[in-house]
Order: sequence, then structure tokens, then C-alpha cells
Amino acid sequence: VSPPVSPPVSPPVSPPVSPPVSPPVSPPVSPPVSPPVSPPSSPLETGVATFYAGNDNGNACGYAGVPKDSFPHGFYVATGGDRFSNGGLRGMACGACYKVKCTGPDGNNPSCSCSSNSVVVQVVDECPECGRDHFDLNRPAFERIVGPGLASTCGRIRTEFEEVPCGFAGTIKIRSKGGVSAHWYGLHIDDVAGAGDIAVVKLRSSGTSSWSTVCTKEDGPSYWRCSGGYPLALPLDVRLKDTAGAVLVSTGVITTFQGGQEFDFGKNFAGGSPPVSPPVSPPVSPPVSPPVSPPVSPPVSPPVSPPVSPPVSPPVSPPVSPPVSPPVSPPVSPPVSPP
Repeated sequence: VSPPVSPPVSPPVSPPVSPPVSPPVSPPVSPPVSPPVSPPSSPLETGVATFYAGNDNGNACGYAGVPKDSFPHGFYVATGGDRFSNGGLRGMACGACYKVKCTGPDGNNPSCSCSSNSVVVQVVDECPECGRDHFDLNRPAFERIVGPGLASTCGRIRTEFEEVPCGFAGTIKIRSKGGVSAHWYGLHIDDVAGAGDIAVVKLRSSGTSSWSTVCTKEDGPSYWRCSGGYPLALPLDVRLKDTAGAVLVSTGVITTFQGGQEFDFGKNFAGGSPPVSPPVSPPVSPPVSPPVSPPVSPPVSPPVSPPVSPPVSPPVSPPVSPPVSPPVSPPVSPPVSPP
């Protein structure tokens, strides 16, 4: 009889382990940022320029000073005719900016020459006797575009000019006129970037949704007189539209009915100097995970049973027989003779 044969036992096999797969990570996508759009420059025009002593304060446009350490760096101009009115009320062109360059003397003046410079000036004043293409520059602006020391020699020059964006870098300022109240309001508008000249001004009282207070220059070029929507309720929102058609709205700007107060509009039109570019985030590459090697299971050896030794019986001592005494004979008495 053959002994029963056990089937061969295969070692247990671990199932293959796939490496963990990270889901693909898309780089963060920033929303597109539209850069500010500056108003387009106007076509190049030709004209003449003279100069005058200037009028930093009390000028026809009502500005309370002309900045010298920032735009327009003390350079400005008085214009006349429909250039000053911008085809509407007098002073509607206040704040517009022009780049002007000398092209030569106006008339026979061989002692007059031009410099290679151009100058950007802001309209702050009125020249009643000037026509549309006649710019009356303040002396520093005139001196910049003629030869050194030749302002008085030149007196009157030929020019090329074009309207350009105004380079104010800060925010628009609103100044209240003296005597304002809830029943009458007038204001000045300073430091307007972009087109520079404002076409429409509106106010909105607190608690209302209507821009029913409209301000115009009907009383003259130096300030905006407001009508409609009285009595006003503080704070007042302000809506500005420039001559390029751009609109800005700022809420809660005017907070008191005191005259001669300056209020920060908090924003400005595009075209300030230096131009403010939208922040551009550097392209973000998706994080690259190092290659992941699949975990390697050590080779599995089949379980090895320890060798089984046969049971060892203790040595068996042979049985010990008790010692055997020799047989003992009974004592033998000697024979006894009869008496």
C-alpha cells in the first residue's frame, strides 16, 4: 500500500499593487485683467503760440494752483474761441492737455530758433483774443520749446500740437465752493487724468437712487453750479463723465456742507502718469510630482516547515534482577546416641 500523497502546496502570491496615481493638477487660472484704456490722441494740428506771465491762482478755470513737482510740472496754457469752450459753454475745455512743439518763428525773425523739446501743457486759463489755434503759453512752457534765452526774442512762434492724455497720477479731488448748503451747491474738479476735461457732473443724495442733481458751467468757466434734487442729503455720491465718454462713479464723496472743503474722489480716469499697468501674475506651472515607483514587495518564499526529528525514546535500561542468595541448608545436628 502506497502512503497517501499530499498535493504540492504553492506559496501564497500577493496581488500586484498599482502605484498611487495623483489626479492631474491644473495651474490656477487668473481672470483676465483688462488694462486701462487711455483716450486716443488727437490728430496733429498746426498753429501759433505766444506767452504771458501766467496765472497760477485765480485763473479762469478756477484751479487753486498748478503743481510744479508733479504733472503738469508748472506748464499750462490759456486758450480762446471754441477751443476754450469745446463747442459748448465757456470753460468746458478746462483741464484738457496738449503736447506742443515749436516749428519756427512766426514771420521773419532769424534770431528766433526752436529747441528740440516738446512740452505738455494743461488748459487752466482763457485767452479772449486768441483764436482756436492760438495757444498763449505761460513763460516756463514757452521757454522750454524755444532756444535758450530766446523767449523774448521769439515772442511768437509757429507750432505743432495735439491733444494728449493728462498725466495726473493721483486721484481726482472735489472742492466745494463757498456758501454751499443742502439747498445750493457748487464745486470745482481738480487733477483729472485721461481726457482731463469733464463733460457731465451729477450728484446723488443719500437714500435715493436717482442722479437728479446736475451740475453745469452756466455761471462761468471757473466752477460747476448744481441744480435739481434739492434739498440734498449727505453723504453725496458723485458721477463724472469726461469728454472721451468715460464714466466714473464714487459713493459717499461729499460729507459736509461746509464751503472750501476738499474731498477725495478716490479714483481717476485712465491715462495718468506713470501709467498703471494691471498686476501680471507670472505663469504658474503645475506642481510636478516626482515619479512614483510602485512599491516592490519582497519575494515571498513558501513557508518552510522546520525539519521534524523523529521522537527520541529515552534509553531503556535492562531490568535489574535482585541479587540471588544461595539456598541456605538447615543446620545438621550430629546424631545423638541413645543413652
